[in-house]
Amino acid sequence: MINKELIALQRATAVGRLSMAACVTVALSTAPAMAQDNTDNLSREVEQLKNRIEKIESEKSESASILSEKDVRLTIAGRVNQAFLYAEQGDQNQAFVADNDGSGSRFELLSEVDYGDWTTGTKFVVGVERNSTDEIKFDDVNNGEEIFVRKVNWFIESPSAGYLSIGRGDTAAEDVTHVDLSGTSLAGAGSDVDDMAGGLEFVGNDGNGLADQSADGLDSDADELDDFFDALDGSRRSRVYYETPSFGGFSLAGSLATNEAEDGVQPAFGFKYGSEVGGAEIEAAAAWRQEQNEDTDDQFVTGSISALLASGFNFTFAAGTGDIEDSRADDPTMLFGKVGYKTDALTAVGDSAFSFDVYRGENNDAFASPSGDLPSATSLGLSFVQSVDKLATELFVTARQYEIDDVFVDSGSGLSERDVDGLTAVITGARIRF
Repeated sequence: MINKELIALQRATAVGRLSMAACVTVALSTAPAMAQDNTDNLSREVEQLKNRIEKIESEKSESASILSEKDVRLTIAGRVNQAFLYAEQGDQNQAFVADNDGSGSRFELLSEVDYGDWTTGTKFVVGVERNSTDEIKFDDVNNGEEIFVRKVNWFIESPSAGYLSIGRGDTAAEDVTHVDLSGTSLAGAGSDVDDMAGGLEFVGNDGNGLADQSADGLDSDADELDDFFDALDGSRRSRVYYETPSFGGFSLAGSLATNEAEDGVQPAFGFKYGSEVGGAEIEAAAAWRQEQNEDTDDQFVTGSISALLASGFNFTFAAGTGDIEDSRADDPTMLFGKVGYKTDALTAVGDSAFSFDVYRGENNDAFASPSGDLPSATSLGLSFVQSVDKLATELFVTARQYEIDDVFVDSGSGLSERDVDGLTAVITGARIRF
């Protein structure tokens, strides 16, 4: 409605200007006094039309904008990451349309305001995932919707004083095993190799389930893939977080979080590094964290490093270990390595990234041997990601094999080893960011 009225008024203004010019010409040639009167009248009409147009344009601008209550920068962003997944293990096999948990769908709202060198603001990030690959089951292709708060916090920062944040968000140990310059981690090819199929459950090669025969008698989801394949990383918490300014590419970070499941606190300390050395881009991170409650005092040390050479070849390595106080089994460990190649020469639409990775870990004390040896987990992954820059889209495909060994279950007369078939999964889809 506003656009139609604006166009009509603009046309009227143009006609009025032409009419004024014609009348002035005629009047000047016949009657100077009459010409002056006509000129004054037309000038007033044109001025009224101009004022009306300016008012309508102002109303149109306001109706098409999102205006914040305060004078702040407001950034809206997010992503949708939908995929087709096929998986099989033993006599189980299924196809799914799912949300790829390697970089789950989300909605982000960032507000910022500056005062000199200082910036303060808020972060609000909500995960919106339907049928997440972290929740899928072989016997159910639809596992519902999940809406959850990833981050909601306040922050203040400056180049000389660093960054302080209070609220739910990353701790100093969050994502330190996920440093990765390969460009393929979003496809379920990061150190969290379980992301692309984490909810799927293993069964023995006899077709029987594992969880109801776990070594500690649990009747639960202890046989899920993500319980055997773990990056031993930190997590988002309600916390106080501080990070120093960067000095020569290094920064230090510390956080104190509440344990949201039980009583206790979770302190964490870490560092980050990013720089260019001899034409190569290098990033690294490492952290120590402690998880306390009334009964335990667990500690973890984790880290990762990634290098992207000028040639496009890249190398990534991650490692972690934990000291679990109340476990009857050995401490969990993980190692992850990846070699990749990234180039913009394959196609004009954006970067193309290829990678091959290997994961090796020991985890899941629910199926530990009588002597305390943890089940061993091995995964091999092959990935490709194609960026389409003008569409803000990344197309991906990953094929992965999972193997677990040294799995002990309660046979009724003691613990006995159970053979478990490997699990094969292939995922392909797209991540679209806005």
